[in-house]
Amino acid sequence: MGPMRVGLVYYSGTGNTAYLSLLFEQALVALGHAVERHDLKTLPGDGSLLKCDLLGIGSPVYHATPPRAISRFVESHSGGGLSLFTFWSRGIYAADCARILHEQARARGFRPVANFEATFPGVDFAMQTGSDSCLNRWLNMRVSRNLSERVAQFVARLEPGMPIDLAPR
Repeated sequence: MGPMRVGLVYYSGTGNTAYLSLLFEQALVALGHAVERHDLKTLPGDGSLLKCDLLGIGSPVYHATPPRAISRFVESHSGGGLSLFTFWSRGIYAADCARILHEQARARGFRPVANFEATFPGVDFAMQTGSDSCLNRWLNMRVSRNLSERVAQFVARLEPGMPIDLAPR
């Protein structure tokens, strides 16, 4: 498959998902894809993000469910068959976040194809100290050694027409 236009939208509480979205952007650009990346809070209101070949939606896991802001984003758009993948920053587990959001997306006409989850050991501590704390930055550096490679491997197999790949829980 040739170069794609990929839209990335993310919602980040303490900065872990923002960091993860940046890794996705870097991996996609390294493969020659054009990427438009936006924080959900500063998303352009013109719907231009959805004029892409593939959409990535990223979020932290909140109480074993997707944050309401991400669900509202999906519920407020018509997918028109647009393929999407999800990526999550999580602490101990993601529960059924992906399945919940994929079902919401499918109901709105999106085509969910894949899911990626990354464990951030400082996620609970970051809620107490903030994303700029020395400890949280140190924990994220330790995670990133392996995470960049995992993201690159995941991105290398992404394509809009790929078979749906969501592992059962």
